[in-house]
Amino acid sequence: MSELKKPTTYEEQLNILRERGIVIRDEAQCIRILESVNYYRMTAYFLPFKQPDGTYMEGTSFLRMYHLYEFDRRLRGILFSAVEDVEVFLRSQISYFHAHKYGEVGYMDPANFSPRHDAEKFDQRFPSFISPFRRSGKRC
Repeated sequence: MSELKKPTTYEEQLNILRERGIVIRDEAQCIRILESVNYYRMTAYFLPFKQPDGTYMEGTSFLRMYHLYEFDRRLRGILFSAVEDVEVFLRSQISYFHAHKYGEVGYMDPANFSPRHDAEKFDQRFPSFISPFRRSGKRC
C-alpha cells in the first residue's frame, strides 16, 4: 500500500499547484474555490493538461479549470433535470397503462409480475426499503 498523503492547508495546496506550473492570479479567490469544491475534485479537471513529469502545460490557469468545473456542474444539473423529467413521464405512462389493464391494485397481484420477478422476496424486503423514512419522520 502506498503512503497516505498528509493533510495540507489551502495555502499549501495552492503552492503545490503553483510549483507544478498552474497560474494563480487571485490567491484569495482560489482558496474560496478550494473551500467549496475540494482540491482533489478540482485537480481532476487539470488532468488533460498534466505532463509526464507531473507539471502542467504552460499557461494552465486555476480559474480556467474552475470554469471547466462550473460548466461541467451546470451541464450535469441540466442533464439530471432532463433525465428526471423522462423518468417521471415514463413512470406515469407505465402506471396509467398498468392500472387500466390490471385494475387499481393490479400491482399487488403476483400473477402480473414477470416470472423472473420473485414477488415473495420483494414482499419480504420491501418494508426494509421504506422503514428508514418512517423512522426519520420523512414522508415517502
